[in-house]
Amino acid sequence: MMNAISSIVARAIRTACGHICWQVEWHPTLNLSFQLGPPKMEIGGESCSAELKGPKGGSLRKRRVSVCGRWFIWVYHAYWAIQAIDTVVASTSSPDWLKDVGARFLTGQRLLSIEVCPRTGRTVFAFDLDASLVVRRITRDSEDELWCLHEPTGYVLSVRGDGTFDHEPGSGPDGRPRIVRRPLPMTGPGEPHPNSP
Repeated sequence: MMNAISSIVARAIRTACGHICWQVEWHPTLNLSFQLGPPKMEIGGESCSAELKGPKGGSLRKRRVSVCGRWFIWVYHAYWAIQAIDTVVASTSSPDWLKDVGARFLTGQRLLSIEVCPRTGRTVFAFDLDASLVVRRITRDSEDELWCLHEPTGYVLSVRGDGTFDHEPGSGPDGRPRIVRRPLPMTGPGEPHPNSP
């Protein structure tokens, strides 16, 4: 069973690596996110505009269109730091303007690898232009989702601060298999210092 679990995590990570990262965004309530891979257009259904009224007072119809990558990574309930060689470019504790600088710095970089510590979920995303994004839990006993990888298959891989992961359809239960709160396999060399969160 552990080999099957390991292959699920390894496959999700392997398919995301090698792609250019774009639309890197930091938001005060949504935290950090970025798109990966070739852009695709998503077209939603028709809806009525709450703001725009026609000449007879009725709501005008509209359609939502968005452009997104084939993969999407969302750093959720976690501390993060964008680093270049030995320099911290920006982190969760940086001023807002510097977080924006960090987001622009990651834009256009190619994701090379994702290494996850199976004990704490601490993750290092390594990029090709000597940049890295380090994500770790905020408190030592956190069980929160640290980050999520939305895959082209519709599945979402979620890594938690207690060393577990979920792999399930992103749109909720749809009959496909779900994996919930399973121990993380080792995905890269080394673990952080035992005193790190």
